[in-house]
Amino acid sequence: MEFFGKAVAHIYAIELQKRGLPRAHIRIVLDTKITTAAQVDPFVRAEVPPTFGRLQHIVLKQMTHRCDKDRCLQDGACSKGFPHAFEPETTWKEDDKHPTYRRRSLQQGGFVMWQVAAGSRPARWLDNSWVTSGWFRTTRIAT
Repeated sequence: MEFFGKAVAHIYAIELQKRGLPRAHIRIVLDTKITTAAQVDPFVRAEVPPTFGRLQHIVLKQMTHRCDKDRCLQDGACSKGFPHAFEPETTWKEDDKHPTYRRRSLQQGGFVMWQVAAGSRPARWLDNSWVTSGWFRTTRIAT
């Protein structure tokens, strides 16, 4: 299966997270380099899927960031850059190593919902500015 194109090399490392769950870091070298936002969009998303279903449930549960003092809050701000700014489309400047992913606001056709409190975490409004980027197709395969 060649999702991204022909792979000429790969390397991976598997580590255990703080909660004991495995996490993989994978690097794939392709025969053709991905250099434009149009090449990124079919694979990577930083938004909640618009339709209710299993994929949306996975994104809301596993791919949204919550700030807390033990994880990322430093002087009242998130050290991971959340919430991210809304972007109407994915952009990739030539001198950047990573693209800026599309994260649409509600006015741009994006997503917003009320997330109920869970344990010690308070209820909050959740929109695309809190979604981590992820490989849309591989998340979809896992469903």
